[in-house]
Amino acid sequence: MKAKFTVLKKKMEGLKNKIRDHPHHQLILGIFTVLCLFMVMIPLYNVYSAEEPSPTPIVTSVVLGNESYGTVAKIGPYGNVSSPVKVAYILGEHPREHVAHKALGENIKENSQSLKYCYYLYYINVTKYASDFSKGRMNGQVLSNKYVVPDIAQESFSLAIDVHGTDGEYSKRVFLFTPIPKGTSLDIAHNLTNLVEGVPYYSAPNPSSTTYTTIPLIKKGVPAIVYESFTAQPYNLVKEQNRKFILGVDELNLEANPCY
Repeated sequence: MKAKFTVLKKKMEGLKNKIRDHPHHQLILGIFTVLCLFMVMIPLYNVYSAEEPSPTPIVTSVVLGNESYGTVAKIGPYGNVSSPVKVAYILGEHPREHVAHKALGENIKENSQSLKYCYYLYYINVTKYASDFSKGRMNGQVLSNKYVVPDIAQESFSLAIDVHGTDGEYSKRVFLFTPIPKGTSLDIAHNLTNLVEGVPYYSAPNPSSTTYTTIPLIKKGVPAIVYESFTAQPYNLVKEQNRKFILGVDELNLEANPCY
């Protein structure tokens, strides 16, 4: 850029010397000066405007559903709002696993400015029988099926991740899987296991949420996986574990959903 201005300066000096010999040189020099300033400011404006950072996303919360047993809210966008790739995280389907949901949601918010994809958080808040293992889970699953699945399906999401937490009842403490082990969902799951250390592919026996959330999503054309994090440990370790996971998701080579 500096070299170009040097060449331009020399040309202008030569032109100014020629103008001085003209009988109306003062008027011409005035017009010439204005034109020169205009020519200099335009490229400078383009340079600095190109270097301006992308605007901070305006995060909004939209209530998708309100029932006597709970609510569903869609919060976002986070990350790069200009990205054609959108990823949905589903939080709260099983209310007793709230530690995992809290840790992942906090990580998305805290790392938002460095993420290359666009993210939305779907919060399921079970208000009736939340502490009851069977009834609370069922209420969350019904809310997910009724409100989360249709909204994700009608949007151009490249991936949906149903987040859960385990206290160590399975043979693997941290793992992920897809309930329909084929196609894009399976490819994404295996790629994630390679990107995120300590998160193997493992199909949990008899999962209950998949019938209500990830299976319907896959059938509607949205790749979907289940992520289980280990919550029977100090919160800072749960959060760090989930931080590595969301950064791994952001490293995936995802494309805009071809179904839309």
